[in-house]
Amino acid sequence: MEMPYIIHGEILDDPLLSPEPELTEPEILRHAPEVLFRKTSREYLKKAKKALTDGYRPNKDPMKTAWGRVNDARRHLKAVDPKSKEYDEAQQLMKEVSARIKAIEKVSVMLAKRLMIRQREMLADELEFFYLAKGLDAHIVLSGPDKTSLKMECPPLCEVFVLKMIRDTDFLLYLERAGLRKVTLGDGEGFFWTHSFGT
Repeated sequence: MEMPYIIHGEILDDPLLSPEPELTEPEILRHAPEVLFRKTSREYLKKAKKALTDGYRPNKDPMKTAWGRVNDARRHLKAVDPKSKEYDEAQQLMKEVSARIKAIEKVSVMLAKRLMIRQREMLADELEFFYLAKGLDAHIVLSGPDKTSLKMECPPLCEVFVLKMIRDTDFLLYLERAGLRKVTLGDGEGFFWTHSFGT
């Protein structure tokens, strides 16, 4: 049998179901999102300039450059009223923001490339160790642009062994996920099998 909640003075006895206390006006202002308080174009421009200088440390090596709070700057600049006198200056700053974003994207591509090369180097080391642990002397070499070609020579790698390995395991999928474009397997004595990924 369910027990009804007893109400005294319009407050439920169960504290979990008690209504939230009303907020006073200063508390409402403290909890309100910033978007409710629209700034002037001058204030947005000032905030954008501050965002661009905060933490900005240029360096000859783009990999070591700190770019500032670029996304915050862009957000503030987009809020500047096109009819305001600050709009032209905001558009000039937006060009700086765009230039920094392009530089950041370029650095990101370079970093991703370096990480993928390192991943392929680790993969080659892991494969050599894997076969060595099985008593097989596998010699693995990476070559080509960004080390995207792998050549492995190991005495037991005859055609039957290679085809069985390709059919029964995820070996090729594993290599492709590491960013390899070409793999050559052979026994080091004349037999070799080559596979290219993608187009």
